[in-house]
This record gives sequence, C-alpha cells and structure tokens, in this order.
Amino acid sequence: MRVSVIVRTYNRGYIIGEAIANILAQAHQDVEVIVVDDGSKDDTRQIIAGFNSEKVRYIRHDQNRGVAAAANTGDRGRHRRRGRLPRFRRLVGAADARAPG
Repeated sequence: MRVSVIVRTYNRGYIIGEAIANILAQAHQDVEVIVVDDGSKDDTRQIIAGFNSEKVRYIRHDQNRGVAAAANTGDRGRHRRRGRLPRFRRLVGAADARAPG
C-alpha cells in the first residue's frame, strides 16, 4: 500500500535532510516523499538534491506562497506522479518529520 508524505518547507535546510532520512527509514517501505519548497532562500534545494532516490520528489515555488499553497501543490504532485492517488497521505512540516517512528 503506497503512502505519500508531503513535506512542506521554507528555509529549513538545516533540518530537511534529517526529516527526509527519517521518513525513508520507516518500517513501511512503499512510500514517496514529496518535498514542497515554498520559496526558500537557504540551501534547501542542495540538501534535497543529495537524496538520489526515486522515492523523493522536489517541487519548488518561485516565491513564498504560504503553508496552504504548499499543501495544495503537494497534493497536485501526487496526482500527476501516479495518475491515481496513493491509499494514504501524510502532510507534515519539515520540523514534524524529524523523529523516526
């Protein structure tokens, strides 16, 4: 059963790598991580580029649009990627995804 985790981030380069690593380390392996960068001006893009995994997808807003717009962008990304919705979706901020479990 496919699970999509949409991670919304803005200037969280200092924790985004840890957040993604923790999501990928979960026991459930059929997961896709869609990171929506809401116009960050830090090194977020470079950190995400370090994950060479088909499970991680990066979408970037050119400017900050806010948390709701980032969530909507992530949802649209799920539709386009698979053509159908995964069974479950989890929406988190970068800081929320830091602890494994």
